[in-house]
Amino acid sequence: ALPRRQAILEVVAARPGICLNELARGLGVSNSSILWHYDVLHALSLLTARRQGTHRCYFLGPRAGQWLQMQRRQISGL
Repeated sequence: ALPRRQAILEVVAARPGICLNELARGLGVSNSSILWHYDVLHALSLLTARRQGTHRCYFLGPRAGQWLQMQRRQISGL
């Protein structure tokens, strides 16, 4: 689950306000998969969502920058 959650955060960091359908399509997963991961990421203050009309759009949460930086350092071995 961690690689998928990191991928979600990386996409949202690159495209703030990306909507559910586009995020799921870009990652090759179902909308329900994104919603399941969202619950975990939201509980950790890593991801937020806002309704814009009929769309659910995603933005990084207050702790996301620090978490992504830590994950990138672990991947690069620093």
